[in-house]
Amino acid sequence: MGVFNKRKIALGVIAAISSGPVLAASDSNDTIVVTTASGFQQKIEDAPASISVVSREQLETKAYRDVTDALKDVPGVLITGGGSSSDISIRGMSSKYTMILVDGKRIDTRNTRPNSDGSGIEQGWLPPLAAIERIEVIRGPMSSLYGSDAMGGVINVITRKAQKEWKTSFRADTTLTERKNSGNSHQSSIYAAGPIIDGLLGLKVHGLYSHRNEDKFIGGFNKQEMRNGSATFSLTPDEQNTFDFVAGRYEQDRDSTIGKTRECTPKSCDDNVNRYKRNNYSITHNGNYDFGTINTYIQRDESSNPGRDMKYNETVG
Repeated sequence: MGVFNKRKIALGVIAAISSGPVLAASDSNDTIVVTTASGFQQKIEDAPASISVVSREQLETKAYRDVTDALKDVPGVLITGGGSSSDISIRGMSSKYTMILVDGKRIDTRNTRPNSDGSGIEQGWLPPLAAIERIEVIRGPMSSLYGSDAMGGVINVITRKAQKEWKTSFRADTTLTERKNSGNSHQSSIYAAGPIIDGLLGLKVHGLYSHRNEDKFIGGFNKQEMRNGSATFSLTPDEQNTFDFVAGRYEQDRDSTIGKTRECTPKSCDDNVNRYKRNNYSITHNGNYDFGTINTYIQRDESSNPGRDMKYNETVG
């Protein structure tokens, strides 16, 4: 795959290995079902909000690199910054009023970053595209359901479910800049899912490594490195109940070097080194019964910013 423009040359390679048949693209007349607008499944036309969906088919057929890249085509969504500092804003609101969810569970590590320093950090906790089923985007205030941090809108990343047959995919891409002073970037990810015990226990895992070289001019983009991995065990004791057990580890490094992107001043002449870490654990129960559906979960989030000696742990459910 090659993309050429005035600023950069992008080179990518995608390899996919599947132990089962490739699923056909969904028909354009299929009903789109969403969950983010009201907290339960409903047709998109019945949702009480302005909502857009980036489908699995779009993620597979377009040359998106990550979730931020995929959201550039969504009306009302603005991607600010670039390089290692991309942020997501909805309808002109500050990015801190865009709530980010994964499978309906909140991601928020801003408490370990005073003054919300470190643009683009929240997006670094998201799964790779290969692990995503769809992305639901709500434009406009959702404070009544998600709190004041959702004044701009909500982005809910819905991950894929383990299927009856094992499927594995690997993706790698490289972006080479035409300007010698701008940093190149490389990213690779893997996703695998399938049954451990047919009809009872399934497993899905994903991992990502991303690296962007530091620019070589004052005020440029920092060096960025991201490493993350997650595993989900899905237990289905009967047709009505599913239990998901999730454990994930995520790390991000952001470095700014004197003489490259950082200028030596009388007040400071040291490199700026930032490390961000996050551990995530959750147990989710989904029940589909004659009288309706039930969704309950408990989640433990542990985030830290070692450079500032800050930690924030939260358990919600």
